[in-house]
Amino acid sequence: MNLSNYYEKNVRELIKLCDRPRHEHSYPIKRGDNIIVSITLNIAKNLFRGAELEETSDALLIGLDNGQVLALVCLSAQKMGAFATRQGNTYFVAIKFGTIEKILDLSYSIWRDQCFLSHLRHDIKDIDDLVNNFNFSELEQDFYDELKLYNLIQKATFYQCFEKAISFFWLHETAHILGGHLSLFRQSDESLEIIDEFLAVDLDDDESETPIKYLIPYHAMEIEADRWALGKIFGKLHKKFASTGHFNPLEFITIAIACTFSSTNDYG
Repeated sequence: MNLSNYYEKNVRELIKLCDRPRHEHSYPIKRGDNIIVSITLNIAKNLFRGAELEETSDALLIGLDNGQVLALVCLSAQKMGAFATRQGNTYFVAIKFGTIEKILDLSYSIWRDQCFLSHLRHDIKDIDDLVNNFNFSELEQDFYDELKLYNLIQKATFYQCFEKAISFFWLHETAHILGGHLSLFRQSDESLEIIDEFLAVDLDDDESETPIKYLIPYHAMEIEADRWALGKIFGKLHKKFASTGHFNPLEFITIAIACTFSSTNDYG
């Protein structure tokens, strides 16, 4: 299956969608144009390890069981946001560059927080575990040099936050696709009411049902996507604990921080 054939055909439609008047001009950023984009797409690649993968200059393509393609891209838009959409035979998960920069800034600020760092001592086993298990590529080394992250504790703490926050966005938007949420948004009120019944929402006698049919399903889908993404991220930590019997509080803290500042921002 040639995944790029699907992508090249449908990416033009994605660009048209992003260039509508309600959007700012946006296009997929090529890996070689930005080191942060390269790392962001590498994080996606690690999440989908084992799947049928194909890399292009500006996307990571994943073959789905139904013969369609999932394309993960970084868009040039400076506004914050991430979204999932379908164009032809390609499902797109897109993260805007403004979001990546925001995550970068937040992650960078964590290790600079003296109150946070004051609790990290070099003789604590948790730090040793985090540092010893931390591997980075030559590409990432250039990235750390640019940020002036010189020691392993800084690098490990920063990257743990950045990686998990970016992972959360990739997984959250992918959950919308796998959960069939894109189709639900296009269906009738009758379909949406199924979710209302599932949530068992009680309405006051004088309250109109009209807003509930639209607001509640949207938030229900966001919660479901959050739970799926968090389950994937924390599930990996749980498996490590189950196999080793050792729980790394520092790793848990950095994951929690990363997922918190991702899930509390309504980017899509």
